[in-house]
Amino acid sequence: MAQAVAVVNATLTATGSGTTDFTSSGFGTPTAAIVIVSNANTTNNPQAGVGLSIGFWDGTDQCCHSIYAVDALATTQAYRVSKNNYISALVSSSTTWSVGYQASGITDGIQLTMAVDNSSAQRYATVILLKGVSAKIARLTLNSTVNSTATTGSLGFAPTAAIVLGSGAAGNTPNSGSSQVASALLSFGAATDDGTHRMLAWISESAAATATLTALYSETRAAAQVSGGAENWSAEVTAWGSDDLTMTSRTAGSGGDDVDILCLGGADLSLLLGTLTTATSTGSVDVATTGIDPDAVLLCLGNTSSTTIASDGTASGISVGISDGTTHGGYAGVDEDAADTTNAESKYDSTNAVYSRTSASGTASDLVVGAVSMGSELFAVNYTTVSGTARKGWWLAFGPAAGGG
Repeated sequence: MAQAVAVVNATLTATGSGTTDFTSSGFGTPTAAIVIVSNANTTNNPQAGVGLSIGFWDGTDQCCHSIYAVDALATTQAYRVSKNNYISALVSSSTTWSVGYQASGITDGIQLTMAVDNSSAQRYATVILLKGVSAKIARLTLNSTVNSTATTGSLGFAPTAAIVLGSGAAGNTPNSGSSQVASALLSFGAATDDGTHRMLAWISESAAATATLTALYSETRAAAQVSGGAENWSAEVTAWGSDDLTMTSRTAGSGGDDVDILCLGGADLSLLLGTLTTATSTGSVDVATTGIDPDAVLLCLGNTSSTTIASDGTASGISVGISDGTTHGGYAGVDEDAADTTNAESKYDSTNAVYSRTSASGTASDLVVGAVSMGSELFAVNYTTVSGTARKGWWLAFGPAAGGG
């Protein structure tokens, strides 16, 4: 069965036990899905506070990692979630989630059911549906010794690509109603079996007198933990087995932190991983996807401008986006670095998948904005807002071999 990809937008129900369907007519039964949910909603967009959740579903299992940084405080408060029984969860206080959703498969897509209901807001969400590929979520405890390995259990197929989520946590973090894990820490990366790696790690620290941000964009790692202007640990995929994959801890041991990996494979899997370097002048820029004609692209963009650690204003933003050239979702979070009173917010854009924000003197604004379209062995980004400094991120393009080969 040939690989198929669909991108679907929806606003999530705010009714407890209610459901929201993400379907594409005629798509058939999906093998896997990637789900992005923002704190931004139909009532407030932007919404105060950085709230961003990324989740995986493999037809059976699900997981999510999310962050929340509180707005308008003199002493920072920030939290993170890591769960292997929710597709999305967003924190709203030191002990409470605002929402939690669980995924199940339905005809032509997936359905999200509201399992935790502490909010009346209808939040924006975008989903990539995948079909015709092998997929399995693996939770891997990284080795606590630098340059040592950890290997997944049996996947049932030979993986050739991995999308990796982490939040610097060991096991599941507490459910809503219990004290949440402090600091908004998120790592989102990918690797392919040709050795390519891309990753963005970001943190807004809790209990600080001023907003304290650190970010790292890497082209050699798939996961990392950062804080205090430093890289605490990182990890890369170092072996692709016939039934598993292996990650090696770098920089330092992980301290037993877990990552969740959407492992992908199969004869029809066709994708390409690369770097997004944003333009510094408006207009359309082609991004080559040599060898494939993209049907959809997943994007992750920071405000950083290099592959070195950032702990100033260039660490203030994190964004993710999805586009198939027709349906788009851009999710930007920004927390102003070194602010005496926190200035944190989430914003959603339904027309620009390349979408990042910045903040200065208590006011947030667009930093980089671009609409994505698909072409032959490329996708194009039409930039309408740019920074004078090129920003770094990564993209993962899904599509058939160019020319139908």
